[in-house]
Amino acid sequence: LESPCAVLGALSDVAARVISDLPGTVLTVYALDPWLRAVAEAEQQDGPATVYYLGQGKTQLQVVGNKLKQEPPCFSGLQALPYFTRTAVAVTVHLRERQFAVLQVSCTGSKAEDMTMRGQTNVSSAAAAPRVLKDMARDEDRRDSQEPPGFTETALGYLQLICGVAGGLLAQMERLKGRQSVIARMRTCMEVAVEVNKARSLLDFEQRVKVKMGTFFDVTSVRILFHDQEQRCLLQTSAVRRQDPTAFGLERGIVGLVARKMQVMHLSSISSSPHVDTTADGLVRSGRPVAPTTAMLVGPLCVDADGPGTSAGGAPQAPRLIGIVQLLERRRKPPGSQAVALGKGSGASND
Repeated sequence: LESPCAVLGALSDVAARVISDLPGTVLTVYALDPWLRAVAEAEQQDGPATVYYLGQGKTQLQVVGNKLKQEPPCFSGLQALPYFTRTAVAVTVHLRERQFAVLQVSCTGSKAEDMTMRGQTNVSSAAAAPRVLKDMARDEDRRDSQEPPGFTETALGYLQLICGVAGGLLAQMERLKGRQSVIARMRTCMEVAVEVNKARSLLDFEQRVKVKMGTFFDVTSVRILFHDQEQRCLLQTSAVRRQDPTAFGLERGIVGLVARKMQVMHLSSISSSPHVDTTADGLVRSGRPVAPTTAMLVGPLCVDADGPGTSAGGAPQAPRLIGIVQLLERRRKPPGSQAVALGKGSGASND
């Protein structure tokens, strides 16, 4: 079981074995949890998945698996689960209060009618038969211990059991996927640190940071400003190295605010903050202008104080600011990309 869809496929196989004695059954699995729906949609290869809406469109049920053999939901809403009749059963795949999916088993068309008519025929025949035949039929039924055709409460209990096991597997798989993603990000962070530490000059340092940060966060614009401690300003190096760097005071823009607070700041839209300075924050440029809905992530470049000394008040010395890193314009995330979204998993806070 290498993926959540494989777990749901195994669930369908086991459920089919449980009710194998019933003819004409159709098994349909509906993904309910947003995480599971996203995973199933990513693995879908034969076109978009079929989606049913329940409860005035508030509940989405996405069909997982074989699109040729599927049935619409026979239940009106999640509050009606578990759903049980002689011709249909629906059970949630859950762990505690979290519902991942719904497994539905139904007998369709003439098969369901045959089972119902067969039960009615047996009853009517027994009623019209002579007393001797009635006793013989009753004895035969008692010997064979035959149950009426259709789904039974025993089958419902079995389906609930295997759905509970599948729910536990899905929850465990989600946790493992999350841990693997965190480990991958940590490994990438270490690779970025190693590459940056290989810089042999200030220019080399700046270029390495821009390339690595742009790839890690998947952005089109990475800007670095260096802190001048004596002049208390931020310096932006010129593309033409013979020119003097441009200086911005710490009171200007989001970059200045980050330098003063020594904290990471995330703006989901640059137009939402009154602290934005179009010049200091690098929003004025030739060519295509920066859209007002652009996201921005800004953080301080800091180094630890030299030695284990303390400040005059006895507190540990604060890290020393050496610059600011600014990320702009999130690129479209390609399928399977491990890039980190702006403001997610980075300890960022809103302005």
